[in-house]
Amino acid sequence: MRLALQVRSYAWIRAQPLERVALWGLLVVSILIHLPSLHNPLITIDAWRQTDEESVVFHFVHGAMNLFHPQFFYDGSSGQSVQLELQALPWLTAGLMRLFGWHVPFLHVVPSICFTINVWLVYRVGARLANARKGLVAALCYLLIPYDIYYGQALMPEVFMTTCMLWAVLAFDRWTRKPSWTTTLYCTGVLTLTMLAKLPAVTVLPGILALLVGRCGWRSLVSWKALVCIVVSVGIVYGYMAYEGAHADHTFVSGDTDAYFLKHIGEILNPSKYAQAFIFMSTNALGYAVTLGALISLGQLFYKPAPSTQAVRLFNRVSAWWALGGFCFVTWVATNNALHYYYMVMTVPAALLCANALVTLWRRASRFTRTVVSVLVAGMIAFCAYATPPMYTPAEAAPYALGLHLSRTLPKMADIVWVGPDPMIFDYAKRDGWRWLSGDNPRAFRGWLTDKQQQGAVVVVVEDASQYPRIVSDLQAHDPFAQYAGYTVYRLGR
Repeated sequence: MRLALQVRSYAWIRAQPLERVALWGLLVVSILIHLPSLHNPLITIDAWRQTDEESVVFHFVHGAMNLFHPQFFYDGSSGQSVQLELQALPWLTAGLMRLFGWHVPFLHVVPSICFTINVWLVYRVGARLANARKGLVAALCYLLIPYDIYYGQALMPEVFMTTCMLWAVLAFDRWTRKPSWTTTLYCTGVLTLTMLAKLPAVTVLPGILALLVGRCGWRSLVSWKALVCIVVSVGIVYGYMAYEGAHADHTFVSGDTDAYFLKHIGEILNPSKYAQAFIFMSTNALGYAVTLGALISLGQLFYKPAPSTQAVRLFNRVSAWWALGGFCFVTWVATNNALHYYYMVMTVPAALLCANALVTLWRRASRFTRTVVSVLVAGMIAFCAYATPPMYTPAEAAPYALGLHLSRTLPKMADIVWVGPDPMIFDYAKRDGWRWLSGDNPRAFRGWLTDKQQQGAVVVVVEDASQYPRIVSDLQAHDPFAQYAGYTVYRLGR
């Protein structure tokens, strides 16, 4: 069904003075909330992913600032080329480092800026699709989700991906009001950047399609402008991924797609996977209050006891389809690899849906509905206060301390051999290295180690000596022997 919305100025969506003050208040809070943790090293949850991004920053700073040739420390004697999403966040962070030097707070500055921009963009999406009040409440809901707070400062692409998804919705909102070729090219560029930021960003497409159909009808999807936008965007993204894959030592995008989606495609209809995704989403990623608010709003799609404007119905429909895309993704992919940050695709549509429910219930002006609103808001605040601090637990403090020690004590060109599954020590020590993953076999390890010594390795670090007792016994011939931060370190002494 097409909604007959007039093309008019955006002046009608502007907030009232009190709402503008509230919006500025939310933006200030979004800045202040990250200041206490600005100096934190990358040792909290998902540190392995953040240190990968940090090593990309390191190679940008100390090598070429080539956005299309990211490298990091990973099983080799030099920076390894990798197939990843467009490394815009590390590239911007590296620019700061080149200007002002290597300081830990700069690792968090660009993500924190994106987070504050996201609060504003959530407001803009709500204001343009519905009204300023719903936009303001949506921004509040987004700000109170613990995943948004933590991953909004983490050196990971999810926060920039969220920025691009919101930007894409606003770009296509503009296209529905002014479908010129200039606007089409603008939307093409934004859509391309959105998919390059991280492929899970495609979960916003159902919401965008709902917006286009609701405003312009089904025929808009087969117009020349729409076809040009789709073909050019998909072509650029495919070409970029193919180029990166052809020149990379490690093809993570292709590998992850195969390992976590294609190999499990037969499980799409398994009800337990949907239940698993919903339970984790409601108890961890979003919280009970936001999830309940979103479900209430989804119920309004089928049950409308109170009149609502066409714009509000479209806002709810767009949010619902966006949420559906995100939920399918976390069910089909995130449940196969336990990467919890994938649930970031759900935070914005859930915040929009929850905001719609809160405003609708409050406007009923009954004691019961306003009590429900109060309980939901109190629940969001309580869950935010309860669930956010544990995310900052310094889970990787020991390898970080060892990495700093090795960085200070090893020769500049020295490399590391890591005996264990997780190579984060390379990132922490800012050194190249190799991983041994072939079990407790000292004879095979001895020959392999001799080869690595010839390539530059000077120390061996054993993550857990109890898992490699024979290798550890064999390594004791090397002096000096040292224990540091719970790890066993052997200097090979070339």
